[in-house]
Amino acid sequence: MRAGDARVMTTRQASTSGTVKVSPPAVLTITPATPFAIGLTPLDLADWITVDERLGAYLVERERLLAELRDKVFVEEADTRTAQAEVLELLAEHLPRRFPSVYSVEGVPGARMMRIDCAGAEKADAVSGNRDQSAKRQGESGQTRLVPLDDPQTPPLVAAAKLVQEDLVIMRKGEGGWRLVAAVVCFPSSWTLTEKFARPMQDIHQPVPGYGPGTRPAVLIERIFDNLLVDQPVKRANWSLHHSDALYHPRGEAVRAARAAGRADPHDETDYDARGYYRRERQTLRKLPQSGDILFTIRIDIDPIDTLRRLPEGREAAALLVEQLGRMTPEQLRYKGMEADMATLQEVLAGIAATKPD
Repeated sequence: MRAGDARVMTTRQASTSGTVKVSPPAVLTITPATPFAIGLTPLDLADWITVDERLGAYLVERERLLAELRDKVFVEEADTRTAQAEVLELLAEHLPRRFPSVYSVEGVPGARMMRIDCAGAEKADAVSGNRDQSAKRQGESGQTRLVPLDDPQTPPLVAAAKLVQEDLVIMRKGEGGWRLVAAVVCFPSSWTLTEKFARPMQDIHQPVPGYGPGTRPAVLIERIFDNLLVDQPVKRANWSLHHSDALYHPRGEAVRAARAAGRADPHDETDYDARGYYRRERQTLRKLPQSGDILFTIRIDIDPIDTLRRLPEGREAAALLVEQLGRMTPEQLRYKGMEADMATLQEVLAGIAATKPD
């Protein structure tokens, strides 16, 4: 690890103590979304934010990253504080109403605090049916946290990010199209926030095969952002397979360039059967009613690939992953960091798909 790099917390460290217990993914489906498809579907605002028993551990890790790597996980343009405050107020209103066993606002206007009962997240999870309570992970779920909502020294988006498991990104329309103007991204999936900051969306997506500036998907995404309505938010899913279960998993464009040039990427060398991880993203897009900016949220969930072997729906998910890997182009596999390991991944996942039910 290079000097200045922070220790990364893995989902195993963040959500377990002792032996890892097998349990279904929290609120993110394990069924893989079609890769490199826009795949937007309507979002019920009641389900805008997700909460599960890993909440406390995610918030602890976010707090650490904001303290140790603040300039890498938080960015803002100078004129975005009003939009940031709008996001914070939406969350302050939504969270206690949607998850009353987890969130409550205390204090008076100007000195409010959000109380977060992470033990209550387990109760909310049980009520929603998202988690098999007989096979729960043991985490830092008993912790109570207090987050100031009106601290003038804290950027509002930072305060907002300390409330939830989602990363938060604000996009704004300008002369060059929609660009990233403020964000707290503590759990990136092989990308680097500082490389995307203040760049137009088409430039942000340039490394994605088929999504560069001027391509049909890039134009379509721009149009979707232009036409998004306040009362019609949308969601999509994404997935990747990784060597690590670190929540903080950046990867700069220099690494992608080296991979494209055929040079080895040491991060891609792994025994996926023994220590590979299935990383899933739940993304939402919501137009902010006052500023007109768009809030992009990203919720990450990570489980060992071998977990699929022991879940009823895991064998079907493994079979779909095998099929989707087989349909990817070399450029797509390279972008996801799986080109060199594709045969191994398919073999491991095919073995899981063929596992007989207990």
